[in-house]
Amino acid sequence: MTKHIGAPWHILDRIADRHPRARLWYAGGLSGWADLTRLWHAGWGAVVGRAYLTAPRGLPDAEGRLHRTPPTENPT
Repeated sequence: MTKHIGAPWHILDRIADRHPRARLWYAGGLSGWADLTRLWHAGWGAVVGRAYLTAPRGLPDAEGRLHRTPPTENPT
C-alpha cells in the first residue's frame, strides 16, 4: 500500500519557472479543488481521473462536500 503524499509542489513550481511557455499537465496525487486551483494558478493543466471514475463522483472542497464543478470562492 502506497501512502498518499500529494503533489510535489516544489518540483512543479521549478519546472513551470524553467519552461514558462510550455503547456504543462499534471496527473496524480490531486486531492481536491484546492490542488486544482493551485495548479491552474501556476499555469498547469490537470488530469483528473479517479475522482470522476469512482463513486461518489466529484472532488471534495475544504468542507468535504463533493463537487463536479469548481466550488465558488465566495459562497452566497
